[in-house]
Amino acid sequence: MGRTTAAVFLLTTAATLAAGAPAASAAVAGDHLTMPRHQSSQCDGKQEWPELLGADAREASETVEAENPDVTARVLRENTPTTADFRCDRVRIYTDGSDYGNGDGTNTVTRVPRVG
Repeated sequence: MGRTTAAVFLLTTAATLAAGAPAASAAVAGDHLTMPRHQSSQCDGKQEWPELLGADAREASETVEAENPDVTARVLRENTPTTADFRCDRVRIYTDGSDYGNGDGTNTVTRVPRVG
């Protein structure tokens, strides 16, 4: 995301939140966009998997879908552009992308997988 695009997004988000809109907008946490944790309370089943941080992404995806059959896990490389909408049926598993280009079949989970 370019600096101008990021600045416009942040200003738009801040204006929306200041106007009293629901907290469905993304909140900024460091360089990453994350959803407010309270939104996950409206979803069924397990909500986050801290034990998978540092695990193999393929195994993490299988674990997430086995422990919460209401979600689909998607493995994404860190910094992949994504939408900021919140969905109870989605878990994004971010990886370091170590398999991209070397073909060893491994990708390490870099963020705690959670519903959203």
